[in-house]
Amino acid sequence: MEKIKLTKSGHSIDFFAKILVLLLILIMGINLFLSYLSLTTIKKQNLNHISNTINIFAGSLSKELVAVDRFMYWSVLHDETIDALNNSENTQNYKEALDKTRIRFNDFKYYNRVDYTFLIQNKEKGIFTNASQTYIPYSDYLFLKKFFNEEKQQETTAADAWLPIQIGKNDYMYKTVIYENKALHAVVSSEDLLKPLRQIDIGKKGTLSLIENKETSAKLNAPFSNQHLLVAKKNQTNLPFNLYITVDYQGAFRNMVALQLVMLLIPLFICICSLVLLIYIQKKVIRPVKRLTVRLSQASEGQPVLFNEEGVIEIDHANDQISHMVKEMQTLRINVYEAELKQKRIEMNHLRNQIRPHFYLNILTMIHSMMQTQHYHEIEQLTLSTSNYFRYLFQTNQDFISLKGELNHIHDYLDIQKLRYGDSFQFNLKVNPQLENVLIPPLILQTFIENIFKHCFSVDTNLVISMEIDYAPDSLEFYRIIIEDNGPGFLEEELSKLRARVSLVTEEGKHVGLTNTFERLDLLYSENYQLLLSNRLDQGASIHLILPIELA
Repeated sequence: MEKIKLTKSGHSIDFFAKILVLLLILIMGINLFLSYLSLTTIKKQNLNHISNTINIFAGSLSKELVAVDRFMYWSVLHDETIDALNNSENTQNYKEALDKTRIRFNDFKYYNRVDYTFLIQNKEKGIFTNASQTYIPYSDYLFLKKFFNEEKQQETTAADAWLPIQIGKNDYMYKTVIYENKALHAVVSSEDLLKPLRQIDIGKKGTLSLIENKETSAKLNAPFSNQHLLVAKKNQTNLPFNLYITVDYQGAFRNMVALQLVMLLIPLFICICSLVLLIYIQKKVIRPVKRLTVRLSQASEGQPVLFNEEGVIEIDHANDQISHMVKEMQTLRINVYEAELKQKRIEMNHLRNQIRPHFYLNILTMIHSMMQTQHYHEIEQLTLSTSNYFRYLFQTNQDFISLKGELNHIHDYLDIQKLRYGDSFQFNLKVNPQLENVLIPPLILQTFIENIFKHCFSVDTNLVISMEIDYAPDSLEFYRIIIEDNGPGFLEEELSKLRARVSLVTEEGKHVGLTNTFERLDLLYSENYQLLLSNRLDQGASIHLILPIELA
């Protein structure tokens, strides 16, 4: 019966599953890249927003500092109260001039957003006093007095830069305007200058400074750093100094960072869900389909197939249909096998019938001769042996019989030949008792023995036949039969044909026995047996037959 061929066209489910996995990985990579791009873009926009705010503040502060510069220059050049202060001859005049100077400077304070401390100095007369309300600690005031007295004074005719100075833990910016012997200093706390920028949310770890911290600047602006350094340079802001702002991005934009994290996790979550779904499909659909394909292959090869429930309605329905189809195929295969077996039995019976006729005629001829010579006792023995011989033939209508029964049949055959030829031959038998009940095709051994008598027996020579039956040397699942004689052996032409399994049957019907034996063994054992024919080195033929052990 022809096997069902499962043809392959296109690609397998595994191929498409792998393609889907690759697509998911590609999509996940693209999503991660786009998420990273969006995160960096949003971060850049937020930092730009802070930069723009700083620029607005810098513009306002720049105008205020210009106003302070102009006020200081005007005061040094044109303020009569400062001249009166420097030229006062007594304490009363000094006090009156100082009060007028402070009133004027305090009035200027109301036009400014930042609190400036103005200091008047005249080194020649040893004058150093505040021209306005002081907004610095007294200890810092003393430090500045010492600092300005020790500093080399130069006349200033242009807009000098504001310079930083650090007193203890306090940072200040100061500017000095000098004309002739008069010096006017403006001191302001860096904290007061940067106070408007405190309204910008730069995070808990964010810092504002007018002085660069070179140790921490190198650590900032790293690709994965949470802190970012913004520098507002004076050539861009028109300020006389640089602004250094450290933005704690994670602290300043907490909600935005959370949103960015969600944007990053959403595609990752989608990819993970897709992979989980793919694994579920692999388990619930692809694997059952593959098992179904394997079962179809097993069914096409005639192997037993067990269909289990897969949990998928369509696949379980297909399994039921295929199971029903497999049962019908098995039934059909059994019917075909039984028909073939019946045909084989017919052929076997025909082959058996081909074995018997020539021996029947010889026995009848012997009985006739003995009757003529009145050998009645021999006729009685021959009749008994012949009846046992024929009884075995007539009752043996099956494919196998016990080895013991086959050997008894050979003894009956040899008894008949002994009555015919007397002591002109010798038969030696050696059998392993454990193998007496193994099964063997009937008349197989008898055919070999009969063939030896037919081609080797002569009244002039003593024919010796040996038979040995024991386990095969290589396996206990087989047994070996060795039959040897001291006759002339096989002709080389016949031996070549027998080894090549070429029929020796002639048109006259000769050599039917051995040819039928080969055909019977092929029908019964297929290729699960060995039959080796050869000639012995000294004299005679040798037959080695190895059969599988089967018990009744």
